[in-house]
Amino acid sequence: MTPEGARVGVVIPAYRVKAHILGVIERIGPIADAIYVVDDHCPEGSGAHVRAHARDARVRVIEHAANQGVGGATITGYTAALADGLDLVVKLDGDGQMDPAYMPGLLAPLSRGLADYAKGNRFHAPQFLRAMPGVRLVGNSALSFINKAVSGYWHVMDPTNGYTAIHRCALEALPLDRLERRYFFECDMLFRLALARAVVRDVPLPASYGDETSSLQVSRILLEFPPKYVSRFFKRLVYMYFVRDFNLGSIWWITSVVCFAFSAAFGGYHWWKSSQLGQPATAGTVMVAAMPLILAPVGLLGMQHGDGEIYACRAAQAAGIPFTLSTMSICSIEDVAANVDKPFWFQLYVMKDRGFIKALIERAIAAKCSALVLTVDLQVLGQRHQDIKNGMTVPPEWSLSKLIDFASKPSWIAGVLRGKRRTFGNIAGHVKGTDDISQLSQWTNSQFDTTLNWKDVEWIRSIWPGKLILKGILDVEDAEEAMKTGAHALVVSNHGGRQLDGAPSSIEVLPEIVDTVGDKMEIMFDGGIRSGQDVMRALALGAKSCMIGRAYAYGLGAGGEAGVAKAIDILAKELTTTMGLCGVNTIAEIDDHVLAI
Repeated sequence: MTPEGARVGVVIPAYRVKAHILGVIERIGPIADAIYVVDDHCPEGSGAHVRAHARDARVRVIEHAANQGVGGATITGYTAALADGLDLVVKLDGDGQMDPAYMPGLLAPLSRGLADYAKGNRFHAPQFLRAMPGVRLVGNSALSFINKAVSGYWHVMDPTNGYTAIHRCALEALPLDRLERRYFFECDMLFRLALARAVVRDVPLPASYGDETSSLQVSRILLEFPPKYVSRFFKRLVYMYFVRDFNLGSIWWITSVVCFAFSAAFGGYHWWKSSQLGQPATAGTVMVAAMPLILAPVGLLGMQHGDGEIYACRAAQAAGIPFTLSTMSICSIEDVAANVDKPFWFQLYVMKDRGFIKALIERAIAAKCSALVLTVDLQVLGQRHQDIKNGMTVPPEWSLSKLIDFASKPSWIAGVLRGKRRTFGNIAGHVKGTDDISQLSQWTNSQFDTTLNWKDVEWIRSIWPGKLILKGILDVEDAEEAMKTGAHALVVSNHGGRQLDGAPSSIEVLPEIVDTVGDKMEIMFDGGIRSGQDVMRALALGAKSCMIGRAYAYGLGAGGEAGVAKAIDILAKELTTTMGLCGVNTIAEIDDHVLAI
């Protein structure tokens, strides 16, 4: 139905439709007041055929001297309809695949004042799609999504459907001389209507395909459509958010563009830097770095070299990898944070004094540590035979052999003496009764908590707001429990083999832990990494990254910050070389196929 007094015109582009067009015209009911057949320089003479055989007085044939495409023919019909004072205009193909019987339904939203433009939607119901060829189904679905983003009509589907109806007011608001003339016409119409803020409605129509062969080729879509979509997308954004209006959406777009540009530049620079250094990037998400290495927490690191934790952290950050500060470090959290440029990780031992532990976590938060590494395998200090043999005590017990040993290393002694501290920086001054090294040692030895359990992990999670990594997982059962805590990652580790003689090696249990929880949380590896080939083996068995301890501690003792950087560089070059010899180019490509088992 149409509003009283409204006049309806029908535009039929005619190109190679001689066999069908008369039948189409005959099926157009009395709802139409005028029918415009636009012969688009048809080689079959469709226009002349209509003029010679059509008996409908409403028909008017318009002929193009040159082919202008379906859009050009439709625009010619629109122009004629406007000149004749018609109120509603339907565009209908002449190939017989658009049934004129659906015209009243297409005009209904316009007649009721619900829309300015209505178009057929062959995707409305599954049964409508049965007749649509598979290639067209996939292509039209993809074009629909792209067109939604470009036009802003997210509720509109099937943009290439040419069965449409438009109100005179909407037509007059369109720059007809600037509309696309060929296959992009329907998509361009939606873009132009969006700029005019026209209301667009979908009307459910079944798909119908006869013996017509579409001349729209996939190659043409892939070559012509993308640049046109991109240009119209940005034109709409500029016009709608910065020319016609300025609102919260405008601010959002400005902020997004700035953030994207910064992140692209920042990431691109580091990618370029990594490629120049030949350092492959990690495949992890918790540990996103220039290569899959982490400097593990090492207690008393500042005794390897004065201010050792600061120098090691600087070397790690220069290489683009994380550094983990130990609870039992010489430099405190605050010492390191004040002397490096970026956040670092902090490793936590849970002690009996929960008030001290809570305060320690809060200090890590204040220092902007980016991850908390909770060690879960040191409820009891292992009997470390080498420490007993070497007389490793805090404070040291002096003997003639030790005095000679110290005297033979004057540069090391000078370096340690120049350091900020020579005791446990995270504890000294933060616990009552630990004023000297002996008291501090006694307090520390009394604090290892045999009652540590999974509920303590939940308590720590309630305090710590960032990424939590559980270090010291060595069997599948514990890995499953670790996953339940909500931790972001776990470290498969046997604490360097220094806790329990007879415990399995980390590399031995890694595959089964990866198989069990590797798809649910990130798996890191610690234990026995001495070369780039060791890193490769761990990655091949499913780890996303590896912690190194002795390798960089040796470098620190030998050369300070430069020694740590050298150790990292050696491992990185060994890893890159191993990857090349195994035929893989990226970390993501490493799997167990590179192993000879």
